[in-house]
Amino acid sequence: MLSQETLYLSINLFDRYIQKIIIDNKKSEDLNKIALACLFIASKNEEIYSPYLNDILNISNKKYTKKDITLKEDEILSSLDFQVITISPLLFLKIFCQSNDKEMKLIFDCAQFFLELCLIEPKFCELKSSLQASICLYLARKCILNDLRKNNIKVWTFDLIKNFFGNIYTKNYMAMPLYIKYMNFEYSRVSYKLKNIFIEKNNEKNIKTK
Repeated sequence: MLSQETLYLSINLFDRYIQKIIIDNKKSEDLNKIALACLFIASKNEEIYSPYLNDILNISNKKYTKKDITLKEDEILSSLDFQVITISPLLFLKIFCQSNDKEMKLIFDCAQFFLELCLIEPKFCELKSSLQASICLYLARKCILNDLRKNNIKVWTFDLIKNFFGNIYTKNYMAMPLYIKYMNFEYSRVSYKLKNIFIEKNNEKNIKTK
């Protein structure tokens, strides 16, 4: 299993390269090939034992050859002037949450869940990494601490969450890979906890207003 840092670097490389393509008016790019090449580059920078190229090819069911990926890897690195390493929002989040406190671990996992949701939000990519981490940490603290302490401070409502992150809290929510990932006890089961906070409490509110 690859690290979280590899995930963030892969997406950062992908986003920056796509921006280059747009600027250069290239329209015939294979996005899957780009994604695999970015993953390969990121894993070699972040992992102690990076996956073999064959492992990367298996993800695409051998749709591409080794030459396809290595050529694309060279093209991406050249296009980015070999500027690979960046400071991810995850690093800032880890710095902000340096504590062995059990409550802080829950908040950190929740903020990390929000960060991964933001990876697919174009408007969020424009923000600095430190600001992304700060926003997600603030939101996590409001959600988790208010729920744990049964406070009635509704700074972030269900509608605000839905508008910001998109309508992910639907009947298909539990089938999302990200939801399943954060159902694991390694991440304090935060996706399940947030489901209870947002869906069930919002349903209770709707019932009371009828």
